Amino acid sequence: MANPTGDVALTAYTLVDIQRLADAIRRARDTNRPFYMLTGAGCSLSAGIPLARTLVDEIHEKYGVEIAHHLNEEQRYNYGACMGCLEQTPLKFGHIRHG
Repeated sequence: MANPTGDVALTAYTLVDIQRLADAIRRARDTNRPFYMLTGAGCSLSAGIPLARTLVDEIHEKYGVEIAHHLNEEQRYNYGACMGCLEQTPLKFGHIRHG
């Protein structure tokens, strides 16, 4: 949930919470059962990886001219379509290395 300044309030987890999660993962592994954990955009955002919309905007700012002829109007703000237009550039992989 965003606060008045627009910052997203993140839930603070304790060391006990993290240990419980690690125990649940180990139990699943030891009993040969799958373990599923759902995360949202906040997980990657707090790790320094921007949201998809931010990346799409950055792609258009830096490579708009080069990718314009590859995208139709429907694809213009589609994350997958925009990423698919890029080769291995610092924009495409820089956030992953630094996240």
